[in-house]
Formats: sequence, C-alpha cells, structure tokens
Amino acid sequence: MNPELTIVIPAKNEEKLIGTLLESVVRQDYPRIRTTKIYVADAQSTDRTREIVQGFKEKLDIEVIEGGPVAVGRNNGAARARSEFVLFLDGDMDLGKKDTLRNAVEIAKRKKLDCVGAYVKCKNGNLFDNFLYGTNNFVQFLSKFVSPFATGMFMLFRKSAFDALGGFDTKTLFGEDYILSSKVPSKRFTVKGYVLTTNRRFKRIGYGNMIRMMFLNILHFRDKDYIASRDYKNYWD
Repeated sequence: MNPELTIVIPAKNEEKLIGTLLESVVRQDYPRIRTTKIYVADAQSTDRTREIVQGFKEKLDIEVIEGGPVAVGRNNGAARARSEFVLFLDGDMDLGKKDTLRNAVEIAKRKKLDCVGAYVKCKNGNLFDNFLYGTNNFVQFLSKFVSPFATGMFMLFRKSAFDALGGFDTKTLFGEDYILSSKVPSKRFTVKGYVLTTNRRFKRIGYGNMIRMMFLNILHFRDKDYIASRDYKNYWD
C-alpha cells in the first residue's frame, strides 16, 4: 500500500460516469498509482456502480465501502486512510491531464501545504456552463489570498491537517467543501491545475437555482453557520 496517498470517492448511482473517472486515474503518471488505495464510499447505489468499480480491481487497488451523504462517505474513507495525504474526488469527474495527480502531490510536499485544490472545466459544456465554472475558478483564485476554497471535486488534504480540522461537516449539504478548506491557513493552501466535470447538476436543478446557490454562498462566505444551515438536499439527490 502506498504510504503517501489514499483516494476517497463518494458515489451513488454513478454507473454512467464513474468508469470515466477511474480510467482517468489509471492514466495518471503518478508513479505509485497502482499501489494507491482507493475507497469508493457507495451510498447504496441501485445501479451498476459497484459492479463497474469492481471491474477495475486488476488495474487499481480499489475497494467499495459503505457511504451515505457525500460528507459521510468522504469521512468514512478518510477514517481508513493511513497515508500522508488523502485525495477526495467526486464520482462524476475526470482528472484530465495525466500529470494532474503527480503535480498536486509534488507541490503539497515541496511547499508543505495542507490542502491543494484544482480549477474546474466543463466537458462538452455550453457557454453558460463555462461561464459558471469560470466564475467558480475566479473565486478559487481569489480565495488563495482571502479564505481558502477547494471544491469537493478535487481536494488533496494532508491527513494530519484533515484530522485536526475534524473532517467534513456531515450536517452541511452544500458548501461543506468550502467550510472545511476555509479553515486551512492561506499560506498552506493553493490551487493547481484543472479537472473536468459535466453540467448534469446545472441541468437537474436548473441554472437559476445554481446561480442563486453560488451567489448566496459567495455573499456569505465568511458566515459558516449560514452556509451550513442551507437546505440543498436536491443538489445531491
């Protein structure tokens, strides 16, 4: 088992996309990728998610564990990790370039960082999708100087720092990634590279609702209690 890195992926009914994510993991040029333990925290999927994950056992050291709401799944995986770093990924994204993972680990080690995030691009998205993610990326860039903001799509955490901060808030349904990363000192945080995602959440909950959610969280970015109190269950359903 790789003592440097563990990967945790919360998932529920991701049969259409989790194979793409895992293939992008296989393609990474990170030298220890084949011995890196990967936990897929499955929240009682009713589709072929578990079957697809099991199909990667010959390529990756991967294991399905019990999940739940996304923060619970992430915490469950992190609790099993015995490595220096834990990388949290969402089940519907793609690591993109083959050096994404290696670069993130290298900069975390070289600069002694506690958290490394990544900017986000939308695969096959329209202009509006790209505008929304571009806004998100701009906020992430500014966050390096104000209050660190990493998205749950890609969060590389030093395990000791993650444990010291208490992990993800399991009562928060939208913004739990920001609440956790914002606790990291700015000098121990950065954003490196790009990962890819889809526009499925925009389509499911509507662009207007998504803009409202993002705007309110940006407006109240210093008020963690406000963010934690928002009921965004439909974001994950």
